[in-house]
Formats: sequence, C-alpha cells, structure tokens
Amino acid sequence: MERKIIIKRIWTIAHALYGRDKERYIYGMINFVFDRERFRELSDEQLYEVWRVLINELSMNECPQAPQEWRLIKVLQRQAGWSDEHLKNYLKRYAHISSPRFMTQHEAKIVISAMKKIIKRGGNEALQGR
Repeated sequence: MERKIIIKRIWTIAHALYGRDKERYIYGMINFVFDRERFRELSDEQLYEVWRVLINELSMNECPQAPQEWRLIKVLQRQAGWSDEHLKNYLKRYAHISSPRFMTQHEAKIVISAMKKIIKRGGNEALQGR
C-alpha cells in the first residue's frame, strides 16, 4: 500500500481516538517508540506498525463512533453511582442501544443530556420508581 494512503489512514484513526489532540499523541508515539520526529523519517515497516497499533487501540475502544462522549458518559455514571450493569441496562431500556459499540455521536449526546437531568434530580431515585 502506498505511504500516503497509510498516513491518511493513521490520521483518520487517530482523529477517532484522540480528537483534537491527535497530533500530540501520534508524534509523541513516533518519538517515544522510534526516536523520530516525523512520518517521513519512518520506514514502511514502522509506518505499518503505527497503523496496526492504532487499529488495535480503536478495536479495544468501547464506543468507537463517539469516544469523547463515551468518556463523559462514564464520568456521569460515576457521579450517579451506577454500576456498569446499570448503565448497560439504561442504554438498552431508554436509549434502545444494545451495546456502546453501536452508539452514534448523536445518540451519545442525547444520553449525556438525559443522564445530567437524572443526576440533577438525584441520581438513582429517578430510575428506582420504574
């Protein structure tokens, strides 16, 4: 595969994982692992290695379509005092999402606003009566 295509794919995956901080993370990884400053200084094998690492990291992400929103949902989960099972059941029952892997960015924003309202009302109380 051509170098330009691999580099473009690396940036696409990095954007999904890190958002605006992608350059800092990618160049930091290149510097730490290969002791290089830029992509052009890497060999083809090293570029493929960066790509493989990012693909692995993306596949381990619970919510690849909305990673920043998922982090906020996890923070709100802790604030509400919910277990992972409670959050999973909430997503299934009220958001009709079988798994966070399938949650879109739009759906995640709706879940975030609903969770903020629940926390404002008093955490678990809103769901215990149902």
